[in-house]
This record gives sequence, structure tokens and C-alpha cells, in this order.
Amino acid sequence: DWPIEDIERIMQVNYMGAVYWTKALLPHMVQRGQGWIVMMASVAGKLGIPNWAPYAATKFAMVGLAEALSYEVEDRGVHVLTVCPGAIDTPFFTEDILSRLPAATRFLMVPPGRVAAATCDALRKPRWEITVPAFYRTLDLLRAVARPFLRSLVRKLACVGAGNRCAQPRSTL
Repeated sequence: DWPIEDIERIMQVNYMGAVYWTKALLPHMVQRGQGWIVMMASVAGKLGIPNWAPYAATKFAMVGLAEALSYEVEDRGVHVLTVCPGAIDTPFFTEDILSRLPAATRFLMVPPGRVAAATCDALRKPRWEITVPAFYRTLDLLRAVARPFLRSLVRKLACVGAGNRCAQPRSTL
């Protein structure tokens, strides 16, 4: 039920914003033979989040872009890091948005400094992808080996209303 204008805008900001910056900076990094591209994706880029499908789609696109780019440019001195945080405790999460998030998501919110520190640490190592908090990495494993269980878990944690249906009203972004 997201208005198409909202879907287009979130794709433009989240995904195309990353594409524009990458297109602007990557050629210079390749020419110098060094550089870092950090894609700030989301746990929603690894696991579809009920009621947030357009947002998740933008983050899935970023994760795919980052993974493909990392193969393309790492031998040319450019490292690509994908950061997949859960919900970050910022002013973006208004009371209205918080009221529509599952309790588990609200409980696992992390401060911005934790994401920044984990990102800097991953750049020093270097790593290709990180998830903050690390707990969410178990979702990748569950997705690979126990998808029916994961689907059931996501529905229980993220869906509200009668019969655990994943539909709830939302305001325009």
C-alpha cells in the first residue's frame, strides 16, 4: 500500500544515491590504485522485512551492488565494505515509526557510535561485510539452512494484528 511516489523516492535516495556517489568516486580510486567504498545497507538488505518491502528492496539492491563491485575492483586496490546494521537509534525513528516496529527490533536498536566503530574496525581488518549487532548474522545462516523456520520467526516477531497477518497502516515517508 506504499504510494508509488514514495517507492520511487526511497529507491532514488537509498540505492541511486549510492550509485551516483560510487560512479563519481570509484574511477579516481581505481586510477590511484587504492580506496574504500562503504555501502551503508541494512539488515533489511539481507532479510525481507514485513511492511517495509520497498525499503528492503533498496537495501537488497545495495548489498548486491557492493558484492559485485567488490569482485570487480579489489584486484585494482579498491576495497568495498557492506555494512548491514539493524535499526540505529537516531531521530529518524519517530514515535509513529517506533510504534510500528516489532518489539524485538526496538530492543535491538544500536547507537550510531556502535555502527561507526564497527565500520572503522572492519576497514582496518579489512572485511567485506559486517552486521551490527552481530546477532543478526544468525539470520543469514537460518535463511540458508532453515528457511521455513526463519519465515515463521520473522512473522512472529514482525507481524501484527489478527492471525499474525503482515499488514498494518503506515504513514507516508
